[in-house]
Formats: sequence, structure tokens, C-alpha cells
Amino acid sequence: MEYTFEIMNSHNSGNPKATAIHCQHLIRIISGLREVYEGHCNGQIAIIKIFLSKLHGKRHYHRESRGLRKLASRGLATPTILAQGKNENGDYVLVLEKIKNAQELFAVIDHAKETAETISILKRFFEFIAKMHQAGIDQRDFNLGNFLWDGSMVYAIDPAQIHFYSSPLNKQKSLWQLAGLFAGRSGIFQENKAELLNTYFKVRGWELDNPTLQKIEKLAAKKRHLAIKRHLKKILRTSKHTAKIRHEHYVSIFQRPFFDQLGSRKFTKKLDALMEAGIVLKDGISTRVVRCVYNGWDIVIKRYNYQGLWHSLRHTIKGSRAKKCWRFGHLLTAAGIGCAAPLGIVEERRFGMIRQSYIINAFVAGPLLYVPMNDPNCSPQQRHEIVQKAEGILEQLGQNRLTHSDMKSSNMIISEGQPVLIDLDSMRRHHRKGPYFKNRYNKMLRTFHRRLDGKK
Repeated sequence: MEYTFEIMNSHNSGNPKATAIHCQHLIRIISGLREVYEGHCNGQIAIIKIFLSKLHGKRHYHRESRGLRKLASRGLATPTILAQGKNENGDYVLVLEKIKNAQELFAVIDHAKETAETISILKRFFEFIAKMHQAGIDQRDFNLGNFLWDGSMVYAIDPAQIHFYSSPLNKQKSLWQLAGLFAGRSGIFQENKAELLNTYFKVRGWELDNPTLQKIEKLAAKKRHLAIKRHLKKILRTSKHTAKIRHEHYVSIFQRPFFDQLGSRKFTKKLDALMEAGIVLKDGISTRVVRCVYNGWDIVIKRYNYQGLWHSLRHTIKGSRAKKCWRFGHLLTAAGIGCAAPLGIVEERRFGMIRQSYIINAFVAGPLLYVPMNDPNCSPQQRHEIVQKAEGILEQLGQNRLTHSDMKSSNMIISEGQPVLIDLDSMRRHHRKGPYFKNRYNKMLRTFHRRLDGKK
């Protein structure tokens, strides 16, 4: 979509003058809040941000323009403001230079071909963060999409979550910021943690020792815990990643990619028909589990059957079993523990009470854990490797204060050589690692090893 408009440009001028802005390509849209285009201004390639909100647009516009100027005034690389003002609709517009050959930092790191190249870019990024902190700049959102890399320099591009101070950030606040960089990232970040931190500490004129490394690790664990806590609140309502809908007797929550392809809210009414037509994996008194394909998605639907009035009342008060598995599925995913991806839940309600509930997960291909344990063609070495990986899952559960009271080998699938949990009904999260947790955790380990071959 291309169009041209004029703004009364108030940038670097006491007398605002009309400036033509030509928008060519829509880069990003945040519904009702902002549109971002690539285009031209005064013959220069530019990034055009249009703030659409009548309620918050002015505040967001001034916050961003002031933030970019402050970054530049403190010696940090950031795009130059080419023009700013209002368009004919009364929307605030901010026009920035487009940095030549620049890409968002996360894309650069993801597509870097050589490990050495990635480490070199990350070291430049940590130098940039150190300069920010030394200049009294506190970035509260270390999303790598908020930084650009043009092949030689790092640029800060989103000051929305930046706070400015008159003096350098102290060590405690700086370590808390650094912990946030490592909290949600693995791979090359963790493998080169000491080298990256040394780069930062050298710029700040500090010395990195083991107690400081341990402190950063503890702060990162705290950051992860807080991030998971915030995430678990969001998954029970409509958000950027989930959609909550009410349709007749049904209350549903779906992951966005899955929800976008459902085609109709009537999907909830089709659940029982899908379960009748699909491949039955389990059919008991309390649950029925079926594998089926819907709109190209290979899914497993688990229905928790209606078992009478008192059963409905109990689960209405404490929450449905489907909702419990939905929360644990997201918790495990956020903690990096392999499990069947949760795609949605549906609760059927009658007279305000939960009658029955469903959880929809992505199908995980692979044999159950006990299959290779009983396979004569599987060598002792292969079995040992599989058991070690499965024990790694149990160790991760313990690190996150989680236990599973039915940890049998039929509740774990080996998919592409990695163990994946598929039944979270008996999962429990403990408030602290006290004697009760240790007792439940040790019992889980004993159950796992006792039932490794699939026998009771």
C-alpha cells in the first residue's frame, strides 16, 4: 500500500513547515496503536511511524522522540529524526532515517553462519549495553528486536522502555539487567557467558569473579521465575499469543496460530464429532483420547468426561483438569522442558458449572519410552543414552519445583531422539524445596525407574 501525505514538520525549526512523506511498504502494524512504513522523506529513505491512538498517541510520540534525542545526546548510536509532526488526520508522525544494511539484532544472530561471527557481534552488543549503563541509561526491555546491527555498529531503536538517570547505573542494577539478558536465552548466550560478561565488565572498569557470576545466575533464575509467572497469567485471557472466546455453552482458549486457522467458532461444537471419527488412543471412564487432523493440524484431543453433579461442582470450584494441563503445558514450554505443545482448551458449561472439558495438543510422533527399553534391537548403549536424557527431564522438573506422581514410561515419548512428556494430569508445582517436595521428587524418581520397562 503506497500513499503520500504532508505533515507540519516541527523538527529543528521554530516555524513548522509542510513536509511531504511518501509511504511505500507497511512493515508493522499494532492494531489501533501504530503503523510503521518504509518510505521517503526529502529524498531520503526513511522509516515512518504513525501513532494512531487518540488516547495514547501523543504520549507515545513524545516519549519516543524525546528518548531518541536523549540517546543521541549521551553518545549512543540511534537513527536520526528527519521529520516529525501531525498528518491531515491529526495523527502524530515520526520520521526516522533508515540505517543502511541494518537488520534487527536477533535476525542477524539467528542467520549468522559462523559461531565466531556470532560471538563477535554479541561482544559488540555487550559493549553497547555497558556504554548505555555507563551513560545512565536503563533499558527495561532487552528484546534483541530493539537493536539494529549494520555490520559494524549496534543501534538502539526503541526507547519506549528506557529510563534515563543523571549518573551511571550502580552495580546491583547493572547485574539485574545482565541477568535479564541470560534469563530467557540458551545456546550461544549460555555457552559464552563468561566471555560476554568479561567484555561488559572491561568497559565498566570492573572485575568479574566467581561470586559475581553466581549472583548473576541467581538473579537470572529469579528473572525466569517472574517471567513464567507473568506468562501464566496471560494464557488464561486474550493476549498477543492466545485468544479467549465464548460461544453458547463453551468457553475456549486457543493459541493464536491454531485459532487463526480454525475457520469458525463452531469448532467447539465439532469436537465430539472429531473424536468419534479420529484414531482412539485411550478410552476410559474418566477420559477419552483421540488423534485426528483438523485444517491441516495433526492434533490429539483429550476429553475429560462428565461424571456426575458433584464431580462437576468440584472442578468448577478448583478448575478443570484441561485448564490445569494447559497451564502446566505452558509452564514446561517456558522452562524449556519437552512436552506436547498445548494448542487450546474448551470447557463445556451448563448452568454455570463445568460439565466436561477438552485439551488440544499437537501430536508428537515417536515411540513410548518403554518401547526401546524392551526392543531387542536396541543396544545397551542406546538404552543408557535414552535413560540419561529422560533423567535430564526429571532433573529439570526438580529445578523448577515440579513433580509428577505418575511418572511411568508410557507418559513419555521419544521424539527425534529427545524425551517429551505427554500426560500432565498428575503434575504438581511446589512453593518451596522443602522436605515435602524432596519426598515427592524422590518418589517420582523411584516410580520412573521401577516402571521403565512399562510394567507395573
